[in-house]
Amino acid sequence: MTGFTVNVDNLARVEEFRNQAIGASGTTVTFATAFHVVPSVQSTPIGTTALIPARESLSTTSMIAHLYNTAGTGVAGNADITVTGP
Repeated sequence: MTGFTVNVDNLARVEEFRNQAIGASGTTVTFATAFHVVPSVQSTPIGTTALIPARESLSTTSMIAHLYNTAGTGVAGNADITVTGP
């Protein structure tokens, strides 16, 4: 044997932001610890009004969360956000 390669794999971890307040123009959500790759995000609006969650500028350290009404206008509200990645 002349050499070897070491591969290290990180377990997936989850960060949860419960009842996160989101402003009408969006809110930056910063992760407690940077992910090793860009994570996946699931957002669930809270309340009885129909709202559409969206995100932009997703990186290993943060994202901008948005909520839109059915007319496509940015609105303030709250959402549960789950971020998963290695």
